[in-house]
Amino acid sequence: MKIDWGRIPKKQLVEVDWVDSWSSARWENKDTVADDDGVLHCRSVGYVLRRGQKSVVLAASMSESGNVGDRICIPRPCVKTIRKVTIA
Repeated sequence: MKIDWGRIPKKQLVEVDWVDSWSSARWENKDTVADDDGVLHCRSVGYVLRRGQKSVVLAASMSESGNVGDRICIPRPCVKTIRKVTIA
């Protein structure tokens, strides 16, 4: 699914489904490790701060004065879906 990044305005509240990599530094049985597909499926909700060429930056918190906290930068190739969130 192609995402139309231009239709997502800054400060829009969104839910992003994305994939991430992971690593492990412990010793493990090779037979059980082979069963894992190696991808973490993640979901983040936040306000769009930036939609760059390579990433999207969200903030989980935004104050009335415009200060933000709890930011996450997600590489665009990792984003699978993005949906606008409506608060009733």
